Amino acid sequence: MEKGLVFIPFFCYTFAVRMLVRFSCFIGVFAVTGVYAQNNNYPVKGVKQVSEKYEWLDTWGQVIKTEKTASWSYYPNGILNAKFLYNGNNDIATAYHYVLDDDSLIKYEEFYTETNKDWTKSDKYFYKKNAKNPHMSKDEKNTFGYYRYNEKGLLTQQKSVFKNGSIQELRTLAYDADGRLINEAVYQGSNMKLFRYEYVFDQHGHLTERKIFRLPGSAESLVYDKKLFMELSGFDFTQPGELEEHAFYNEKGEMLESLSNYKNGKPMVRKVYNYEYYKSTASGL
Repeated sequence: MEKGLVFIPFFCYTFAVRMLVRFSCFIGVFAVTGVYAQNNNYPVKGVKQVSEKYEWLDTWGQVIKTEKTASWSYYPNGILNAKFLYNGNNDIATAYHYVLDDDSLIKYEEFYTETNKDWTKSDKYFYKKNAKNPHMSKDEKNTFGYYRYNEKGLLTQQKSVFKNGSIQELRTLAYDADGRLINEAVYQGSNMKLFRYEYVFDQHGHLTERKIFRLPGSAESLVYDKKLFMELSGFDFTQPGELEEHAFYNEKGEMLESLSNYKNGKPMVRKVYNYEYYKSTASGL
């Protein structure tokens, strides 16, 4: 491998993973850092690298297996540099590198897989004149991403569309008066699933929790209502569902851990996150 990246040893490469990485890159890895990154150039202050590991739990909550699964690295200016996904042997299964243009905006993505053992240029991002946020992206298979923002420049919709026009994934995001992301709806067209994300803040405005609920049966109904399917308009963010994941953050908005794979009300997986900072900003502030 080249590119001058430090590869620090999960999933085998799949298109579904690619779509997840595309969105996490675009939104500034909000799911991990929790910072309000509604564009792919939001600086994650002082963070050099974030690593993730899975702890598989038994019904008593004891760890029975641990795996390193992913890591993210950042340029010194805080922009996402790369993401790495690992297999069960702690070897890199897939790597993603984000190349910046002269204005320090992400120009395109390239990825490396253990199968192909080579770098492939993928998602290219397109910006309107003087814009800091892209309005469109396109990958090597002509899958398109479309992005909408509100008057404050916050991302309100992200749609990934296959070449034939069918939707791979559709996300809508809702904010409070202070611009904090409070709710999110995610429709996964390929597997007919609909999720509701809920973000919780303390009295100081710090993000403390994120909950993901799967809404059984609701996704199928979207197919028969084209307008609702295309826009997720009228989506009820208070709609009950099955808890998929419960995450916890520190006061800097950095995810510390998340619990998922619930069975009989008990989590079977704990994801744990560790942070490494640049020396000049060791506190991460």
